This record gives sequence, structure tokens and C-alpha cells, in this order.
Amino acid sequence: MNSISSIDTMLTDSTEQSRTNPHIRDLTGGATSAASTPDGDITSQPATPSVANSAQTELNQARGARQARAFDFARYSTLPTKDLLKIRMNELDIKNVDLQRTLGYPKANVIAMMKCGAMQLPANKVIDAARLLEVDPVFLLGKVVAEKDPDLWRAILTLLGKELVTDNEMDLIQLVRRELGGHDVDLVSSAAFVDALIPLLKSAFDQASALAQAALERAAR
Repeated sequence: MNSISSIDTMLTDSTEQSRTNPHIRDLTGGATSAASTPDGDITSQPATPSVANSAQTELNQARGARQARAFDFARYSTLPTKDLLKIRMNELDIKNVDLQRTLGYPKANVIAMMKCGAMQLPANKVIDAARLLEVDPVFLLGKVVAEKDPDLWRAILTLLGKELVTDNEMDLIQLVRRELGGHDVDLVSSAAFVDALIPLLKSAFDQASALAQAALERAAR
């Protein structure tokens, strides 16, 4: 079973659980409570104000704790920008002069300095660089800003984190939304879900890291 299929299965299981969970929000955003019909079937009914308020308070606290944990680290710091430049330029056969012209620099030695880490890629050059390198501009921006000023990147994520999503991250979000069928389920507060998901993410990370290392070695030849 591949990683997406495994996630698919976990999301389906979570959706089934949500049908009897008294504090999962429905499509309207309101809390619901479980009730039985005379036949013993489970139905969703509006929760009492006290139950709804308590559930919302717990949800807000959980989200606040998750947000605090999320900004304890600088995003995209594993693969340095200089290494990303080397990898993509080698894979696409992009010469220093090609990137130099795209970014509007008079001399190609500026690109050589970026590739060795002596100079950083300016944030205002990210969009043009991402287009030539065929990488997600949000992904590249995260690297550039986090390396130069981690505190600034944390502040940006705190204010605009929901807007700064790569295409691959959005694909995952759409998968979650589809499999949950419109339910707003607090997945990351489920220890079982997190315990099942982390190994899949670790495996994907290890694979991506190995591919990046191999690409760096090819670029150095």
C-alpha cells in the first residue's frame, strides 16, 4: 500500500468515526450531538448551548496549542537554498548565465556566489527564479526568508500561514476534504491518526532526502 492509499484509508476510518462523535462540526460549522431513533439508528441533532460552547472552547485550545508547536521551527530549513539551486540547475541544464539573465544581474558570478552560499537569493527574485527552476514559488520563498530571518518567517506564517500553501500541500488538503465528506474533523488531536501518519511522512521525508542527496552528488560531478 502506498502512502496516499494509506492516508486515504485513515481518512475514511476517521469519517466513519465522525458520524457518532458528538463534538464534530457539520457542514454549517455548528456542533452536533448524537441521538438514537426508535429503531436504534444514530442521528445528528443540534447540541445544547453549553455542550456546543464547551466543544468550541476545547477546539480553540487545541488549535492554539497546535499553532504554537507549528511555529517552533523554521519551515523548509532541511534543504538549503544553495543546494536547491545546484540540483535544479543541473537537472534542467540551466547555466549560471541563464539564471543571471533571468534575475537581471549584470554578471554570472553572482549566481556562483549563491550556489556556494556566499550570497543569498533575494526575496524579490524568488518568483522569477522559481519560474526558471520549475519549483513552487511558495516553497522557494519559505527557504529564502527562513534562512535569512527565521523570526520573520515565523511571523509571516502566523499571520498568513493559511495563504502560503504549495501546490503539493493543497493536493493533500483536497484529499482530506474529499475523504472527510465535508466534516471538519480535528485529526491531529487523534493520537491514533497521528501515530499512523507519522511513519508515512517519515518515509516520504527519507525518500525525498535520498533523492536530493543523489541529485547533489550528480551536480558535483
